[in-house]
Amino acid sequence: MSRACPSCDIGPFTRNYYFTGKLLVERDFTDEQSYHVEKLRHHHQRLHGLGVVCGLKVVAHDTPACRDRFVCVTPGTAIDCCGHEIVVREKACIDFTQFAEIKQLKEKQDDQPHTLQICVRYRECPTEEIPVLYDECGCDDSRCAPNRILESYELGVILDPPPPPDPFHSPALKWADTIPTFAPAQRAALHEDTKRLYVLTVEGASATSVVQVNTTNHDAVKFPLNRVGRELAVSQDGKRLYVVAEPAADPTKPLQLLVLDTANLAAAPLQTLDIAGSENSAVKLALAPDGRLLAHINKAPGNALIYQTDITLAPKVVALGANLVDLEVSAERGRAYAADTASHNVHVLNIAGAASEPALTNPPPLTSAPSALAIVKNIGLPDLLAVADFSNKKVYLLSLSPAGLVGTVDFTRNPQDLVASPGGDWLYVLVRDGAASFVQAVNVRRLQQGDPVTPGPAIEVGAGGNRIIVSPSGTRLYVPFEGQAGVAGDGGAAVIAVTEEKCGEIIWRDLEGCPTCDEPNCVVLATIENYNVGDRIEDQTDPPTDPADDTTNKKTRIDNTTRRLLPSVSVLAEQVACLVEHGGPQGPKGDKGDKGDKGDKGDSIKGDPGAPGVGLNLQLPHIIAINWQHDGDVNTPEERDRLDKDGLIIAFDLPVLASTLTTESFYVLRKMLGERCFCELSEMNVIPGNVFTDNQRPLTTCGQRIRGFQPVPALPGATATGAQFHSGVGWPRAEYRVVVEGDFILGDGKIKTFDGHDVNPALDANHLAPFLPERCPTGNGTEGGEFKSWFRVTEGQPIDINRAPEHDLLRRLAHLGEEFIRRIIGARQRAPFRDEQDFRKRTRISATDWQLISDSVKFEPEE
Repeated sequence: MSRACPSCDIGPFTRNYYFTGKLLVERDFTDEQSYHVEKLRHHHQRLHGLGVVCGLKVVAHDTPACRDRFVCVTPGTAIDCCGHEIVVREKACIDFTQFAEIKQLKEKQDDQPHTLQICVRYRECPTEEIPVLYDECGCDDSRCAPNRILESYELGVILDPPPPPDPFHSPALKWADTIPTFAPAQRAALHEDTKRLYVLTVEGASATSVVQVNTTNHDAVKFPLNRVGRELAVSQDGKRLYVVAEPAADPTKPLQLLVLDTANLAAAPLQTLDIAGSENSAVKLALAPDGRLLAHINKAPGNALIYQTDITLAPKVVALGANLVDLEVSAERGRAYAADTASHNVHVLNIAGAASEPALTNPPPLTSAPSALAIVKNIGLPDLLAVADFSNKKVYLLSLSPAGLVGTVDFTRNPQDLVASPGGDWLYVLVRDGAASFVQAVNVRRLQQGDPVTPGPAIEVGAGGNRIIVSPSGTRLYVPFEGQAGVAGDGGAAVIAVTEEKCGEIIWRDLEGCPTCDEPNCVVLATIENYNVGDRIEDQTDPPTDPADDTTNKKTRIDNTTRRLLPSVSVLAEQVACLVEHGGPQGPKGDKGDKGDKGDKGDSIKGDPGAPGVGLNLQLPHIIAINWQHDGDVNTPEERDRLDKDGLIIAFDLPVLASTLTTESFYVLRKMLGERCFCELSEMNVIPGNVFTDNQRPLTTCGQRIRGFQPVPALPGATATGAQFHSGVGWPRAEYRVVVEGDFILGDGKIKTFDGHDVNPALDANHLAPFLPERCPTGNGTEGGEFKSWFRVTEGQPIDINRAPEHDLLRRLAHLGEEFIRRIIGARQRAPFRDEQDFRKRTRISATDWQLISDSVKFEPEE
């Protein structure tokens, strides 16, 4: 019989109108049928959608010898995208090898694995042929036509279908920015509360640096370690940075743990501790839930170190195992986990008990080669553990209590590292294809439910990516990367923006139009992965078999969970009732509540009179002169040169202790064009000294101008009559705010406190209107206070980036760093920059840095 091809078009609904005496012809009956058929189809399509309602399970053939050719489908019902009802009334089997797609594979002697999908489509079959008496149409010589149309079905096979679209709420990943480190970036640590990212870079065989990055504006400052750094971690409060490094004097000796003050990374380490037994070994770092530092020495015997709160005390030593990769901590379980690639298991450290526990030996599979771990929060339930397998291109999800394999995800590239989203819904996996690096998302919840999971779209990041970090908010990923081999200064940290649609938006998805299709689709019932020609198709087992074993035995398995379900209203009602009755797991901690109402006024008691207070003291040190115009503009080359040469100078009327003049007591904030907030200069230097006026006379009274400055050493007991501030990043066009903290600067003389003690007086620094020099000196007769002043650098004409001398570039673009200026000079020597796009492409300047200099540079054409 010929097959009818019903269209999915739904025309205007027109009903027959009956009246007495109306002549009824074939068209009237046909229209009557069409009206009701189309109405029902419209109802199915728009109110229910498409999918499998019930049954239609794909199963292996009852006879094992037939399973290399046949699969069977049980009775059931489905709705296609046109709204057609597809009803299978009894079990049906098909010979899938007779389909053209499979025949072609056999003819080509194809030996590659393929994906098959078994599907069912709607079919109308004419039946019950009867003679036609009054119509020219007919069949053969009998002049007949079908008396009935049987609404039936046909089974089909789809070979290598395209990947399914991502779920509506899948996170969208975008490479939003790059933090240039100008050297291969190998490790990174993030502290969200202080908005700081610390990146460990390698400049050579014996030189590494720590790059401190402000995650708000991506300002980066490099601090050389003067030794080879291996690993780093940041404390819970963000005040300490832990760096594992080779000894500066002899790299063959045990590695050392450097404890750095994050407020002053340029200073010497607060502590330098030897890591016993770590020579010629890798060391991993992690933080315990209570903030203590954990370390694991990779070489035999593979000791784990649990440091005390006072890190200078000897750590507890636990033999965890040698040649382990990664060290991840579960706060919920109070355990640390490390993977053993050789024995395919996961070692466990009980942190509170300072003891090792039996390894997880069944999960992951014995064929795995773990290469990285990630703890996955499972709200209200025990944590899960994700395991990356670089060699086998897989990621395993394990339960920890009890231990077991939850699911497996296959990748087309090698998983290098992975991290879980804060809520545990997603895994973000860094994968490698040679030097090329990509990030993909994996749906953890679907994996927990036993559904097949395919990694999301891969977005490329910098070459040689080796680690991935997620922000506590889950909206940013950071990937330190080494950069292209042979390209100097190509390393950095990729910033990946993560956006996820809320499930509440699904209900508004159809606002843009109703779902429809042009032709009826073949409704997918099951998927068969890794099919090779000649394989036997078997039912899935519980627990699932190892795919590698199935491939060896020429078997492949039926997966019925890849279908799209269309549950009935009764099924949905049961599901809702189940959720209402049993509830879900405990949710995450909520946001802090609103401030409560003001309490009732308490009873008051009149106290005894206090002792007489200390009156105003006019014998305190004050600021009496500055070398810039308060609230003024630096807008000429001469003023700019003077600012570059002399920096900012303040003068006092009485000597102060030179040791109290530091970047903590005298600092500068800057707001660049287009920015909304002030940020502290990343590199600065404060020099104590003596200030002079005309003819090298000391400046001691108001009204005198600053004409000279002589530095003095900041030795104990040394005094100074002024301080000089130099910016390490130049003075680009911006608004500047100068701050002097009077509380921290002490005078040379002595004053008596109210309790009779003799102390050095604090600088009386309050800068009161109408400000210096009109109101001089500063202060209000009390110790301390804050001096604030501001000015703007507005030098007019931009410099020609192609023709400006090197010293002009270093002066005007100093905040980009000398190394970047050298890159500009080298690039323009090869060929002048044509325009902004050419400049940004060839110098690889970040979007943030380009915004800072865009108004200061121009590109003149060649003459």
